[in-house]
Amino acid sequence: MSDELGPELAETAASADFLRHAIIDHIDEPTKFAHDRSKTVGGSEIDSCPRKVKDSKVNDRSWGGNGYTARGKGMESALCDVFARIERHYRIVKQQDLWFTQIGDRQETLVDYDYGASATPDGFLRIDGETYYLEIKSIDPRVASKNLPKARHVAQVQYGMAICRRTGHSNPLGGLLIYQNASDWADINIFPIEPDEEAQNALLKRAKQINDAKSPMDLEPMGLAAGGAECAGCPLEATCKQERVARIAAYDDGADDKPPLPDAVIAELDDLARARTTALLEEAEAKAIKERATDQIRLLLETHDASVAQTPGFKIRYSVSKGRETFDRKAAEADGLDLSPYMRQGNGFPRLTVAENE
Repeated sequence: MSDELGPELAETAASADFLRHAIIDHIDEPTKFAHDRSKTVGGSEIDSCPRKVKDSKVNDRSWGGNGYTARGKGMESALCDVFARIERHYRIVKQQDLWFTQIGDRQETLVDYDYGASATPDGFLRIDGETYYLEIKSIDPRVASKNLPKARHVAQVQYGMAICRRTGHSNPLGGLLIYQNASDWADINIFPIEPDEEAQNALLKRAKQINDAKSPMDLEPMGLAAGGAECAGCPLEATCKQERVARIAAYDDGADDKPPLPDAVIAELDDLARARTTALLEEAEAKAIKERATDQIRLLLETHDASVAQTPGFKIRYSVSKGRETFDRKAAEADGLDLSPYMRQGNGFPRLTVAENE
C-alpha cells in the first residue's frame, strides 16, 4: 500500500483499521452484578430455552456484550436523562406526586432465592402512590418494529413484577414496556402490562426447574420445539438435534400394536394438518405472484435498456452476480479419482409428511 499511495496515507489507513478493531473490542463493558448470576435465572433469560439457560450457568458462558447491548445501554442512559427532566417538571415545577426510582446507574437487582429468580428492572415510575415497573427496549425499525410487544419481553416484565412482589420490594400496579426506535429516539411505543398471576407463577416455576436440574439435558429443548430459531449458535444445538432424531427413530419402529391416540389429540392434529395444507397452498400462490412480478420487472428494465430504477417506494437494481464455483464429481471420477475417503454420512434429521386422505 505504501508504494502505491504513499507512507502518510498508509499510516492513516493502518490507524483507521486499528481504531475500528479497538472500538469493536471495547464497544461494551460487561455488567457487574452483586450476586452470583450462575445461581439465578435472570429476567432476560426466563423466556429462553431452559437447556440453553442451564448450559450458560454450569459452563460459565458469560460474555461482554456487543454492539446491540451497547446501543441499548446508551439509549437507556439517554432516556433516563429524559426521565429526570420529566420528574423535575412535574414534581418540582407543578408540585405533583411523580418521580422515578432506581433508573440508570441506580438500578438494583432483586433476587428471589426460593425460586432462584432474579430481575434488574430498568426503573420504576411512581405516581400518586402507585408504582409502575419499567422495562426499556431499543429496537431496529428495519427488523423489529412489527408484532409488538414481543412475547419474551412481556414475560420479562411479568417475571420482574412477580419478583418485586415476592421480595417485598414493591407491588407494581402494572408494567410499562417501552420500545424506542434506534434511528428516531422520539419514536416511542409504550405497552401497559397488567399483572397476570398465573403467568407469573408459571415463569417462577420454570426458573426453579432450571435451577434444580442437574444438567441442561434434564430440561426440555424448548428452543428446538419452537422451531429452532433460538438454537443458532447454541453449544447444545447438535446434541439436541441428535437426541430428537433418536427419539423419533424409537417411535417409528414399525410396530403396529401401538395404542391409538386420544380422540382430542386426533381432532387437534386434523385441524393443524388442515391449517398446514392451507398455508402451503397460500405459500405456493404467493411464490407464483412473486415470480410473475419479478419477471415483469426484469422485462420492463430490459425493454428500456435500464439496470437501475428509483420509484416512490423502492430502489430497484438489475445486475449480474458472479457464478459460484462448483465441484464436478462425475468428471473427477472419470479421471480415476477415488472420492470415497472424503465422503461421510450426514446426521439424520426429522421429516414430517402430511398428505390428505383420498
